[in-house]
Amino acid sequence: APLPERVFQAQKHKIIVQVTLIDKKDPSFRQTSMGTGTVIGAGTILTNRHVLDGAKTVMAGRDYASVFSGLILGELHIVEFPLRLVGVGEAGTFRDFMVLQTGADIIQRALQPNTPDNPNPYWILLNNGSELVDEVRVGTKVYLTGYSPVFGEIKDAAGRASVLYIDFINYTFPAEVVAKI
Repeated sequence: APLPERVFQAQKHKIIVQVTLIDKKDPSFRQTSMGTGTVIGAGTILTNRHVLDGAKTVMAGRDYASVFSGLILGELHIVEFPLRLVGVGEAGTFRDFMVLQTGADIIQRALQPNTPDNPNPYWILLNNGSELVDEVRVGTKVYLTGYSPVFGEIKDAAGRASVLYIDFINYTFPAEVVAKI
């Protein structure tokens, strides 16, 4: 059976956000964390701060560089594109988010036609998920959607453990809005 329209609407605004922290003294030591991002405007993505904070825990005491990217799960392959951090909300509040943006070159790709014969996975970056929030009222039945990584561990020749992402669970479940902040 086809997905209900509200499930489809929730699905079409999400991507995977990935942050990789790279040790500046030992670039082979890196930590990657992933989470769900929601497109809230052309090339602008909102995600939870824990996507970054989880990776920071492993890098404690190290001097590191941060590399942000987005992943679009296309029908045939995964498309990765660069992101830059443009804002971070206050930790421990209802605004504990990060805002990331794509570059103009990625937006140009998103503007290309998206047809069944020539699919354009970048089109998702033009969807405005914040429009859905404006329509929601307390008591409304909604669908929440996101990605959960499934991972394992692999050791390199020196015996150092690294996280290995195996798969993603794409989840959607019904919920009810109890407050609007």
